[in-house]
Amino acid sequence: MLFSVFQLNMFIEVFCAAFSLVGLLSVALFAQPARQSASWYRRSVTLMFIFNTVFSLADAAANISRGQLSGLGWYGTHVGNALTYAAIFLLSGAFTSYIITRLGAERSLGWWGSSVWVLSAVGVALTLSGLFYVIDPMTNIYHRTQYFWISQALGVFIETGNLIILIRRRRAIPTQTFISAILYIVLPTAALIAQMFLYGIALAQIATTVSLMIMFIDLQMFLAQDMARQQEALAQQERQLSDSRIQIMVSQIQPHFLYNTLDAIYYLCGKDQTRAREAISRFSDYLRTNLRSLSTTTPVAFTTELEHVKNYLELEQMSSDDTINFELDIQATNFMLPSLSLQPLVENAVKHGVTKQLNGGTITLRTREQPSCFEVIVEDDGVGFDPDAAFDDSRPHVGMQNVRQRLESMCGGSLVVTSEPGKGTRAVVTIPRRGVEDDRNRS
Repeated sequence: MLFSVFQLNMFIEVFCAAFSLVGLLSVALFAQPARQSASWYRRSVTLMFIFNTVFSLADAAANISRGQLSGLGWYGTHVGNALTYAAIFLLSGAFTSYIITRLGAERSLGWWGSSVWVLSAVGVALTLSGLFYVIDPMTNIYHRTQYFWISQALGVFIETGNLIILIRRRRAIPTQTFISAILYIVLPTAALIAQMFLYGIALAQIATTVSLMIMFIDLQMFLAQDMARQQEALAQQERQLSDSRIQIMVSQIQPHFLYNTLDAIYYLCGKDQTRAREAISRFSDYLRTNLRSLSTTTPVAFTTELEHVKNYLELEQMSSDDTINFELDIQATNFMLPSLSLQPLVENAVKHGVTKQLNGGTITLRTREQPSCFEVIVEDDGVGFDPDAAFDDSRPHVGMQNVRQRLESMCGGSLVVTSEPGKGTRAVVTIPRRGVEDDRNRS
């Protein structure tokens, strides 16, 4: 013979232990689930690799120590055999947990999982009691007892129950998972039965490790599919965000503003063609900026927003017979903010402030550089409102809410609006310097 039975067993056990360690590291370091629920499958397979590693190394230690009468040999034989049996029973518990979790049947089959873990604990206790084997103190040699068959019967009983569950709930899992689970049951169970008649060859290690190889492949396929589903969900969210940006952009272009602007341009075409051309140019720039905002996911320069606001105010001023005045007091420009975040504030000042007065009013846009932040202030001397009653109605305030959310999420900024009936409204946008520096680095 090229190999003795001892050498063959040692080769099998070392190979199985090495593979289990590699599988354990792969699952622990690289097989990261995309969803929290998938982590339970990963955890069960991790436990199976741990127990299979202990199973193989302990059996190898027991084989090496067999027949050695030294103190180290005695411990190797006794501890190695005890850990071998314990790991086999615990493997059954981990595999049962994997099946139940993979089927999504924690509630309906939780009793079976608990029962298997109890049986596994009973098997470990019976092992420690010396029911299944004895070690001759004179020769330090392992011998099966007449009750060895009970340890095998426990394993067969557990795997038979798992097989019945899998077959009855076969449609709850993908085909490759069903096949890999069936093989994990059939191969080790066949090995357990064979070992009741064939003594000496490590059939259980071969069968369990081959089955784990198949289950590891299935786990990788599952995690890849789970990641694909997660990416599809993210893509769906991105599409929803894109739709949201479209809704925001459309909400910024109010129909009455379009109608009034086009009417004013029509009127100017017959009265003042130079001013009509200027109005058309500003209107084109205004629409272009709104459309560009659809693809803008990062903050833009304040000067870009300022130009957009100026275009808007020029158009509103033109269509309101110059009853809307605006003043600029710009003392800081070297910062960034979300696209279309100022125009809603200015539009509110126009719609709900100065145009509510018979003689119109003035809108003032100021910027200030503070030690820790930049401030943008939009003020009007319009009719104002009562802050306590302003949002008691059922009308949506999408524009202001959106500005607040985007300021906070994109640059850590904030928006504070104060008003007093009969005196006007003041909106203050604060952009922290830290957020400004982050935006510049991204740019």
